[in-house]
Amino acid sequence: MNNLTLNSVCFKIKHHLKLGEYIKLDIIVPNKEVISVKGIVTRFEIPTYAVVQFFAFGTDERYNSMKSYDQLKKLLNEYLLVVY
Repeated sequence: MNNLTLNSVCFKIKHHLKLGEYIKLDIIVPNKEVISVKGIVTRFEIPTYAVVQFFAFGTDERYNSMKSYDQLKKLLNEYLLVVY
């Protein structure tokens, strides 16, 4: 994983993604609980990387869960990444 924020993630890809495609990601970090998020592909370049912007966090089913938000925030703080 190259970049992770509370709003998006940039990661290596091997397969074609469509710009504007909605996807669900499971962020897996060894010895941590899986973080599931939904988002939209905002940029990609085969075969190197994709950027996915996360949907908002909230209590409605259209949003990513607040649990995922808390998990991301904790992970980012733990690895001393900047959290805004």
